[in-house]
Amino acid sequence: GVSYVWAKAAKLPFASGSVTAVFEEGLLDSLSCTWEARDGRDAVKAVLAEVWRVLQDNGWLLVVGFGGGIERLPHESPWEVETLMSQAGFPSYILRKASGC
Repeated sequence: GVSYVWAKAAKLPFASGSVTAVFEEGLLDSLSCTWEARDGRDAVKAVLAEVWRVLQDNGWLLVVGFGGGIERLPHESPWEVETLMSQAGFPSYILRKASGC
């Protein structure tokens, strides 16, 4: 089944490798608004690292954005971009955690 959990994005209450998919809507965009500041970059990296930690190999991060796009991911990002789409002008993408990384 599907479960919804309210938690801090950089400290998720799940064991490593225990989650199949994570849905994110607007958080990375909000954090990216301060992208030029070190705090913004660090916050985005912390959230992505935590999602990476809890996802199973081949797990999915589904992202719905409001302004930015895939270019807001850190350049050293290990995610594989599976799908990039735009719905009603909002950039959305599906990232996959490659197995063995």
